[in-house]
Amino acid sequence: VGIFTTCYYYSTLYPVYCIYRIYSKSGFDILNCILILPVFLSLILPAKQSPKLLSTYFFKCALKYHDYEEVNEFTDEEYEKASQTKNFIFATQPHGVLSVAGICYGISKAPKSIPPTAVASILLRIPIMKHVFGTFNLIDASKKSLTEALKRQSVVIYIGGMAELFLSSLTEEKLFVRQRKGFIKLAMQTNADVVPCYFFGNTSTLEVIKNKVLMNISRTIGVSITLFWGRWGSPFTLPRKVLVVRGRPIGVPYSANPSNEEIDLWHEKYVSEVERIYNQYKVRVPEY
Repeated sequence: VGIFTTCYYYSTLYPVYCIYRIYSKSGFDILNCILILPVFLSLILPAKQSPKLLSTYFFKCALKYHDYEEVNEFTDEEYEKASQTKNFIFATQPHGVLSVAGICYGISKAPKSIPPTAVASILLRIPIMKHVFGTFNLIDASKKSLTEALKRQSVVIYIGGMAELFLSSLTEEKLFVRQRKGFIKLAMQTNADVVPCYFFGNTSTLEVIKNKVLMNISRTIGVSITLFWGRWGSPFTLPRKVLVVRGRPIGVPYSANPSNEEIDLWHEKYVSEVERIYNQYKVRVPEY
C-alpha cells in the first residue's frame, strides 16, 4: 500500500522537479535525460490493468498489514449470476485521503479483474500516477464515460469524491452524501442497480490537512492539493484494520427521465442502507 500512497504523494512533484533541473542550469545532460525518461514513457504509453501483478506475494502482504476483512451480503456468486442481465453501480463510501480499502479489495480479488473505478479525468493523465493506479482499472468519472461504461459492465463510484476526502479524520466519521444524488439518476437512466459499499478504515489510515481554500482548489482541478501523512509522519499508512462491506442491491428501477421525487426516494433508501451497514458492522473495527 505504501507504494500507492507514496506515488500519490510524489508523482505530481517528480515531473516538476525534472523540469526545474532542466531549466535551471543542467539542461539535457545524461542524468536529466535518465530522470525524465519515466515521465516521457508514461505520457505516451497507455495504462493497463494488471491483476496478475496484484496477486503476487509482495502485494498480498498489504492484506495482512491491514488485517483485511470482507463481508459480502451480495455474494460473488449472486453478483456473477445477476451481472449476466444487469449492471451495477457499487456506490462506495467513505473516500478517505486515499482508498486504502479499495486497494486492499483489488489485491484480495487478484488475479481476477474487478469492475472499473471512476476517477477524475486528470488522474488518468498525470505521468507515473496513471500507470501505478491504472493497475486497478480506472475510468473517467464524467457522466458520458459512466453512461457508456454501464452499457457493458458494472462500475465503482466513490460517492463523496473530493469533498469527502477533506472530511477524513482519525476520530470522527463523516460522509458527504446528502447532496450527491447524480449516481441515483444515472442508475435509473441506464437500468443499473445500486449496491451500497462501506469501506471501514479508509479514514483512519492517513491524516490530512483540512482547509477550505485547499479543498476548493482541489475540487476545481480534480486532484487533491494538500498534505497527508501516516506512520512515522511518512506517506505510509497506519497499520489499522480495514473492513469492506458490500451490501445488497437496493432495487433501483429503470426510468429514462426520472422525476426529482423518484430520485429523492431512492437516494433516501441508499442513505438508509449506508447507515444500516455502518451501525451493523462498525463493532468489527476497533477504531470505530
